[in-house]
Amino acid sequence: QDLYILAKWKAKDRIELDGYDASGVAHTRWQLIDPAGTVLDEGNVRGDVQPLNLLRDKGPGWLLLQQADKAGNLGVPIRVPVPNGL
Repeated sequence: QDLYILAKWKAKDRIELDGYDASGVAHTRWQLIDPAGTVLDEGNVRGDVQPLNLLRDKGPGWLLLQQADKAGNLGVPIRVPVPNGL
């Protein structure tokens, strides 16, 4: 699953993932992946994802987002494009 962005990110832009699991959603896992497929950076966030906070001075590539349930299982990844000059 992919998400397409047609304009540059603004400082207050957010990505909201609305997930559900019987055990509850624990966090969103993110990875910044370059065009060759190498993971450049990664982490976990609770709540909304603010791309500019994660990606400043990085790119191009993909931001891979996955929600994790409280048991630690990861959901289906969503790929968000990261353009040059973010």
